[in-house]
Amino acid sequence: ADDMGVDGPDYRFGFGLVNTFRAIKTIEEERFLMSSVENSQKSNHIVSVPAGLDEAKFLLYWNDKEVTAGPDKALVNNLDIEIIAPNGDIILPWVLNHNSADVDEPAKRGVDIINNIEQVTIQNPMEGEYTVVVKGKEVPFGPQNFVVAYELIKKEVLLTFPAGKESLVPDEKYTVSWMANRDNHNSFKLELSLDGGNSWNLIVDEIPAEHRTYEWRTPSVISQNA
Repeated sequence: ADDMGVDGPDYRFGFGLVNTFRAIKTIEEERFLMSSVENSQKSNHIVSVPAGLDEAKFLLYWNDKEVTAGPDKALVNNLDIEIIAPNGDIILPWVLNHNSADVDEPAKRGVDIINNIEQVTIQNPMEGEYTVVVKGKEVPFGPQNFVVAYELIKKEVLLTFPAGKESLVPDEKYTVSWMANRDNHNSFKLELSLDGGNSWNLIVDEIPAEHRTYEWRTPSVISQNA
């Protein structure tokens, strides 16, 4: 998901806006780990992180056992995730304050004891091997299966529509869309080539940095090399 609102999860946007493009890429590129843990057991996995990334995200999920009626807490099997960086730093997931008077506080890193979804994010991660550690903190009904999905987000602007090989109708309105890093402060410009990239025509300049879409009408010219 693309983070929205304040940094990290919050009670208004959750983990952010679902990004179906990146979700599909995560599955296609098999950037997920599946395993299980028993009570007091650890499961370690290595993820190689290349240089020059904008962000690395790790999300732990497990389908928790159903609770009995009127429980003191909803979570039955409690797992924890932590990421060990190449330099030995231990990075914990984001945790929200669940007290009703403090729900507007930003998330802080800590140990989550109430949710079955935990997320660790790392801005500008160093290159190297990261150890994903999943702990069976309290697993009275084991083994508990889990999955960890991870994103390695590059510093880039990526056009998502049109993405190539589409057939667009001449003189028709379309919504051009793209992805860019959240901390981008540069404006965008759109250009169109009708000759396979040999020359480019300006569509619009100075699109505000926070925008990710633009309403565009295709030219009336028909081209097989746009």
